[in-house]
Amino acid sequence: MTSADDQICFLPATELAQLIRRRDLSPVEVTEAYLRRIEARNPVVNAYTLVLGDQAMEAARAAEKAVMAGGPLGPLHGVPVSIKDLDDMAGVPTSMGSWAVHDRVPKTSAVAVERLLDAGAIVLGKTNTPEFGHKGITDNLRFGPTSTPFAIGYNSGGSSGGSA
Repeated sequence: MTSADDQICFLPATELAQLIRRRDLSPVEVTEAYLRRIEARNPVVNAYTLVLGDQAMEAARAAEKAVMAGGPLGPLHGVPVSIKDLDDMAGVPTSMGSWAVHDRVPKTSAVAVERLLDAGAIVLGKTNTPEFGHKGITDNLRFGPTSTPFAIGYNSGGSSGGSA
């Protein structure tokens, strides 16, 4: 992880979308920076329960081709996002932080996920949540607690602890 990665990963989504649209940054470059950050930080923070690295890179390469082709782009074209493990994404396990549904793979996506994908967002993976989202802290028996990245060991809250 480099300081350039930090600069990219802390940009607002609107600014990332503009930089991608202007070809100042490529979706591949942005997605790689995010994946490096996840690889470096997730073992300590435990925000992601599932990283879709190969799928994200495939989507980033397709997004880059679309930018270079000059066609119409969605408002989040090439911008990496994560999906809370309570929200379904077709073909991707959704465990809701529970062992009870750990092998559930939905065939359809939640409306919110469909809208993100339609807007051109690139899904990096699924983020940790309390079991079934029913707690004010993110800690579950399946994946364990999620720390705030600013104070390791302190819980990031819930039900969007991994997203936080």
